[in-house]
Amino acid sequence: MDIVSVNALAIAPGNQDIYFCGSTRSTDLPISTDAPYYSDTVNPVANNGWITQFDGNDYGLKYMTLTGGPSGSDMYGIVALADNHFFVAGGAGSNDFPIVPLEGLYNAGTMLGEHDAVVMAFTPEHQLVWSTYFGGEEAVNGSDALVCISALGNERIYVGGATSVVYSINNFYPLTNKGGGAWWDEAYGGGVSDAVVGEFCIGGIWSGIVEQVHGQSRPATTTLNEARLLLPAGRYLVRVLDATGRLCMQKQVISDGVTPNTLDLAALQPGSYWVCTENNKAHRVFVIH
Repeated sequence: MDIVSVNALAIAPGNQDIYFCGSTRSTDLPISTDAPYYSDTVNPVANNGWITQFDGNDYGLKYMTLTGGPSGSDMYGIVALADNHFFVAGGAGSNDFPIVPLEGLYNAGTMLGEHDAVVMAFTPEHQLVWSTYFGGEEAVNGSDALVCISALGNERIYVGGATSVVYSINNFYPLTNKGGGAWWDEAYGGGVSDAVVGEFCIGGIWSGIVEQVHGQSRPATTTLNEARLLLPAGRYLVRVLDATGRLCMQKQVISDGVTPNTLDLAALQPGSYWVCTENNKAHRVFVIH
């Protein structure tokens, strides 16, 4: 089974390269194992998201990868920018999706509920430079997913999809009231799901990118109002971000590689935050006074 999703076709304005995404259960796709980012992990009993790119001149295959971890994923929407960066949106049902936080953007390192939306950003050279969950703590059998994505130049991307989360401080769905006359509705409409639309500011994110180190353990776990940092030996700048990516706290810590460092979060307002250090995956923590 190989499926191209409904909103999964994009053509780069510059070189007219053609991009698709979707889901598959095939085990023999021609994966680009020489690319900076690729995944060839197949879950034979679940959908596996995939992304592909064809040359705009001769239609030859330029890039092919699966997405997600061993538990699978679905990719629904894709958009290519004029400079050949591209973004993909979809959904995943496990905590093994490849998350790459990037300072200044929305970063969610841990899935909430049973199924979260996901967004990924790639350079023209197929390096994964930003990837995040986007969702909340929905009821049993609910889900969050983004099914379409579009771009305004190199400054903003817009996404649309659906959620089963009834918005509240306890469910942590990342709704944001932009103000200034922008339409805003935080009331869940009832039934199985509600439509959602969102905007991400992406201006300037491609400069000064630090290549992420994969395969390391998550840097933090949480117990009530503190985070315990589990880091290799060395000195680290630890940052705490709120759900919108705003910096709320930062601290230098020195790790001996054995003893966890404890970060006191009691000064923060109750809510959901991200603890991250350079070259480590971000991890969601909850502050509960």
